[in-house]
Amino acid sequence: MKEVIQRINKMEKILNDSEKSLNEFEKVLGDFEKNQEKFEELENYYFSEKWKEDKKYDEQGKVPKDIPSWVLSEDGIWNLSVRNKELGISLIKLGLRMIEKN
Repeated sequence: MKEVIQRINKMEKILNDSEKSLNEFEKVLGDFEKNQEKFEELENYYFSEKWKEDKKYDEQGKVPKDIPSWVLSEDGIWNLSVRNKELGISLIKLGLRMIEKN
């Protein structure tokens, strides 16, 4: 009897924790999906002539030093883009694992 009660309590906790986790993930995923369009704009900028012009302008010292310009670095957008793609792959793998169960 004690073992049954412990198992029920354990499974109830897993159910509650899983529901909370899923609710939080749905919120974050929604925010992330909304940001993807803006992120695509950023990636398009990085591969455009405008980015090259802006970078040259910065290299000539024409951008004030108090203006954040990490966006003009070689690594800023690129590294974020790589992370974004890696996350996409992770989400695909997780999604497959989720639907392959049972």
